[in-house]
Amino acid sequence: MKDKGDYPGKKRKHINILLEPHRGELLASYVEKVQKKRSDVLRDIIYDFLKEEVGLEVYSEAEKKDQLEWDQVVRNRSDGRALAKLIRSTQSKAKGFIDTNEEFP
Repeated sequence: MKDKGDYPGKKRKHINILLEPHRGELLASYVEKVQKKRSDVLRDIIYDFLKEEVGLEVYSEAEKKDQLEWDQVVRNRSDGRALAKLIRSTQSKAKGFIDTNEEFP
């Protein structure tokens, strides 16, 4: 498979967090209460923290850039699916084609 390089969908930052057991249980209880995934809750907390720490203007600019990259990921995925559908359609038509000039034994 051809290496796709550094495209927007691969730029996400992965962070592992180890919590002490009792405080981790507090988080698990909260997550269950709000009926969200842990990663969603933590992401919201981190984004709120960043908004306060770096300021709304800087945060908004980063948020806009992230949204533009995500929109590009969605467009790429949509274009890829359309191309795959066209290729499948072309291949299925080619398989159904019979050359009338070909002689059969």
